[in-house]
Amino acid sequence: MKFVRKVMTVCLGAILIAVSAMAQDGGVAVIVEKVKLASIGDTTPLIARLIATVDSDVAARRDGVVESVLFQIGDKIEKGQALVRLDDELVAIQLQNAEAALLSAKAGIEVAKARVKLTKNAFERQSGLQGSVAFSKARFDDLQQEAAQANGELSRASAQVAIAQAAFARAKYDRKHSVIVAPFSGIAITRNAQPGQYIALGGAVAMLLDLNGLEIEADVPVSLLKGLEAGRELEAVLHDGTRAMATVRTLLPTETVSTRTRPVRLSVSLQGVEPYLIANGKSVTIMVPVSAVKEVVIVPKDALVQGLDGGWMVFVARDGKAVPHPVEIGQASAGGLEILSGITSGDYVVVRGNERLRPNQPIKPQDSDGQPVPMAASKTKSAG
Repeated sequence: MKFVRKVMTVCLGAILIAVSAMAQDGGVAVIVEKVKLASIGDTTPLIARLIATVDSDVAARRDGVVESVLFQIGDKIEKGQALVRLDDELVAIQLQNAEAALLSAKAGIEVAKARVKLTKNAFERQSGLQGSVAFSKARFDDLQQEAAQANGELSRASAQVAIAQAAFARAKYDRKHSVIVAPFSGIAITRNAQPGQYIALGGAVAMLLDLNGLEIEADVPVSLLKGLEAGRELEAVLHDGTRAMATVRTLLPTETVSTRTRPVRLSVSLQGVEPYLIANGKSVTIMVPVSAVKEVVIVPKDALVQGLDGGWMVFVARDGKAVPHPVEIGQASAGGLEILSGITSGDYVVVRGNERLRPNQPIKPQDSDGQPVPMAASKTKSAG
């Protein structure tokens, strides 16, 4: 027992020496944050749901027999990823025929151009003989008719080239779309094609759901619509308590008579949210304001430390020391907790390292990047 006491005495002495050394060196390093004012109001919870803004059947752009299916239900699909491959043997033959027809039509244009040139030269020579004994009116008329026919054949050859080009473009289109790809990134919800199955033009081969495009839809009572203009930020709470900020995008101009509610759509960022909480139709709670907005003092939750009496306090950085201040807590907000009394905006509170602080202990205040924060003398009165 004496040995244990001796060890505890030695350890306590070492701790006191370390604390003394930190004080002589300017204090212990802590992270501080400036207390700010924020606008909040009383809210009421309202059950809403996550809604996909992008979900669609992926359609075939040509008909054909399915050669292979390259995905499974539940797969994460990237934009441009191949989903289904159609048999393209016949399409390849059609493409070759269209290419040959196009070459033939282009050759026909060259032949027609050559004939136009010959008839034009002959007609011009005959025209030059007018007024002489060598001029033949009958020959002149024949050459004029031949020139007109040659020009007509050239026009027809040009049309044949245009037709062949269209057929060639269609064959290339069919060949390209023998592989059906995802038009956007998402999750495969259905698989509507199987190898050997015939797919008609426009037939659905899969349904994709884009979870990155989810937003919130809430049926809001008409009595709570006032103040929910586009751009208004509300707090959203998932069923495990995860919180996120949602922004009112639009109030839809339809009303359900039986419930006297109108649908409101809110955009929301779900980055960092656990995947199992994200689903189309998943319930979510939004905090709808029921009172006027007011300016209040807000501190991060990490700034609060429970005192010996069971109440809450924060450490305010003042004159190089950690000064304890009992605080009265109000309602929660997305930025932290409302403080009804104890500190004012402009004070710097310790948000990291406060769990090991002693009252009025020397500190080295730093910002979240580890840079020193110059402290002016605080006007807030301490707890002592």
